[in-house]
Amino acid sequence: MARARPSSACATGASRANAPGAARSRWSTARPAGSSPLPKSALPVAHPADIEFGKSGNALERHPTWKHTTCPGCGGPATRETDTLDTFVDSSWYFARFANPHVPEPISKEDADYWLPVDQYIGGIEHAVLHLLYARFITKALADDGQLSVREPFAGLFTQGMVTHETYRRQNGEWIEPREVDVTAEGNTRRARLIETGEPVVIGDIEKMSKSKKNTVAPEEIFDVYGVDAARLFVLSDSPAERDVQWTTGGVQGSWRFVNRVWDEFDSQPEGASAAEPDAELRRATHKLVKQVTEAIDGFRFNSGIARLYEFLNLLKANPAKGASPAILAARQEALSAFARLIAPLHAPPGRGMLGPDRRRGHGGRRALAGLRSGAHRGRREGPAGAGERQAPGRDHRAGRRRTGRRGKDGA
Repeated sequence: MARARPSSACATGASRANAPGAARSRWSTARPAGSSPLPKSALPVAHPADIEFGKSGNALERHPTWKHTTCPGCGGPATRETDTLDTFVDSSWYFARFANPHVPEPISKEDADYWLPVDQYIGGIEHAVLHLLYARFITKALADDGQLSVREPFAGLFTQGMVTHETYRRQNGEWIEPREVDVTAEGNTRRARLIETGEPVVIGDIEKMSKSKKNTVAPEEIFDVYGVDAARLFVLSDSPAERDVQWTTGGVQGSWRFVNRVWDEFDSQPEGASAAEPDAELRRATHKLVKQVTEAIDGFRFNSGIARLYEFLNLLKANPAKGASPAILAARQEALSAFARLIAPLHAPPGRGMLGPDRRRGHGGRRALAGLRSGAHRGRREGPAGAGERQAPGRDHRAGRRRTGRRGKDGA
């Protein structure tokens, strides 16, 4: 897509056209501008290997030689276009390519017609404004060009909230990372100091985590202390998915305690299912939980679903395995099996598949499952053979598509 922009010495010189949304020094698509497009044989135009990004401004514009070229129209000296479009442009049609990435042409219309529009679009508010507009525009353009049949790329839109954190600054205005700051509370007053020097720090606003304001928390630090499970549960449970969530150490500690309570319940359950008829009341509560959490996940009310799991865990603790009747033990076995499946979409992968029938393999129908607690390998526990594994589908790449009321490829 690169074009040569004629210089003032070029006989075919034309004024530059400024396009909205142009950015500089981005790893993105060159913006077509000027009046002399390069022939296809000259594409792609490679960026220089010795480009420097250490300074502000347009790195391509600063390069001493790359932008200087020959006009393909008149043969005179010309200057390459160095402005670029936002990277959203590059991702504004990938969903059409992903319908079948193995064909030589950019888009397989047959596969794109089958898969598109995308069932659900989920993104932050900046994506809903910029990327969504680009994707809709390019989809309509591709439809006008006959490469797509759909004119709208996405069937559903959900705008998620952002993870926020307090900001901190030195007295000179320099941003400081949270891990460098110690915050104390004295009554209604909160004070912060720099851990290394003890100098006072200014506590700023609560804002979206960003590298520029250094109010980010490294995931590795969270995982090492609390584990992946607790971090994931906290982000999903703190507030509705469409609202911002403020990252706090106290919040993730609460999720960490919940994860440990879940493990305790599974550890306390004796191996081997009871042959007794399960307790009717506990079974009824389990079925109610399945309905509530399923509806919560389908409606993006993850915090509500996790709240129901918290409540149900209290019910299990009120019906402990120790000294329980055969009916309670049988109902607990059912409840824990359902609990493991319900928490799986909200839980990090290592905690999945603790229970679940699988009689296709030998080994007595059971296998060892690895477990994590606080981010470290916790050992092995016995579970049904095959639990936690994903089956290789071994079928056509379009099989198993979940339709949402639209006509399929076969008209059904």
